[in-house]
Amino acid sequence: MTRQALRKLNKIAKAFDCKVVESDGFCYWYADSLIEVTDKPLPHDDEFLALCRECGLDSRVNVFTISFFHEIGHNETLDEVDDMEDTDLKESLSMRDYFFLEEEYIATEWAIDYCNSHIKMIEKLQKALDKYNKK
Repeated sequence: MTRQALRKLNKIAKAFDCKVVESDGFCYWYADSLIEVTDKPLPHDDEFLALCRECGLDSRVNVFTISFFHEIGHNETLDEVDDMEDTDLKESLSMRDYFFLEEEYIATEWAIDYCNSHIKMIEKLQKALDKYNKK
């Protein structure tokens, strides 16, 4: 991931009081309001995107973008979550079961609503990230 792409993501995340770092996957660290992202394909990308589409995600939103905003969604919905699942349990679940865990589903729902409500900004973001990553 380029520095420009990371700067662009951090500019967005800052509005939500989060920080973004590059990693080998997507993750949100509650204690630090830290979002980990990767621009590498992940094994569950297609299934995650399909589940998001089933829940109403606009077809113009790509898997990286919904994954990024899903992590912001964790930050934005923390007060709505009654049950935080054990990390070891999460790792043993299928994508479908993981997707519908309360804390994951609420974050995804927030992300879908946000992306659909801000589709013009999302399209501009995706275009910019594509441009940065082609350099």
